[in-house]
Amino acid sequence: MDLLDNGLLDSLSMVNLIMYLEVRLGRRIDRKDFCMEDLRSVSRMRAFLSSLQ
Repeated sequence: MDLLDNGLLDSLSMVNLIMYLEVRLGRRIDRKDFCMEDLRSVSRMRAFLSSLQ
């Protein structure tokens, strides 16, 4: 399910999500390391987070 298209995330909540992920991961996520498409769905987020490991 696309979280943006279905209204579950907006631009502000996307920024909050990135900040939350940085805290949970214990590292900064550089903007050049991802695109917004990486965070549009749970499965895409999972794949993105796996790529950071």
